[in-house]
Order: sequence, then structure tokens, then C-alpha cells
Amino acid sequence: MTEQNTCKTESEQSATARKEGKTLSSYNLIPKQGQTRECYDPWTFMQILSNTGIRPCCFTELEIGSVKAEKGGIEGALNSDVAINLRKGLLTGNLDQWCAVCSYKPMIDVASFQNKIRKLVES
Repeated sequence: MTEQNTCKTESEQSATARKEGKTLSSYNLIPKQGQTRECYDPWTFMQILSNTGIRPCCFTELEIGSVKAEKGGIEGALNSDVAINLRKGLLTGNLDQWCAVCSYKPMIDVASFQNKIRKLVES
């Protein structure tokens, strides 16, 4: 599985949606029971801010930590309660306020996403 960058323009999102046989509107839906966002970012991506904060993607304002060693550094951020809960939410469909309304990632059923993540972490 390749790394997927969330920081896409709307035209890039439209092109991705067409390539996947989806419409851009499938990216903007609120998840239904048994659905989640097809988002690999909390496993493959981080955004480092000029204030040393770390975000799990470029859609959210949620910070999972700081690059500063005294604040846990990158490893601390990746293993923070916030980051762990974010990944659990994506794996179960219990999305936080940001993931629930994200327009960057399409919907997928939870079981399919869990299988994709399993393959990602086993590779």
C-alpha cells in the first residue's frame, strides 16, 4: 500500500474519486452505522507545524503531540492517547468530530477498512 497524502486540492480529490469509480460527494457524507473513513494517515502521515506541534493529517486542527523531546517527540506523539484513540475510532467507525466531517477521504465499511489496515501493518 502506498502512502496517501490528505492535502489534496478539490480537483485532485475529484480525479482520485473518478479513478476509484466514486463521486466526490462520497467524500462528503456523514458516516452511517458500520462505516468509517478510508484514511490511512494516522498510520502513514504526520504534519509538523511551525509551532512544533504534530497533527495526524492536514484536515484536522487536532494535535497529537510535539516534536520537542521534552514533550515526547515524534514517538510520543504517535503513541499518545489522542493518536491511539484516533486510530481506534477509524477502525471501529466511532469517528472524532474531525474525521466524521472530513471531505478528503471517502466512506468505506468498517470490516473492509480493518482488512486494509491489517495488510498495511503486516507489509
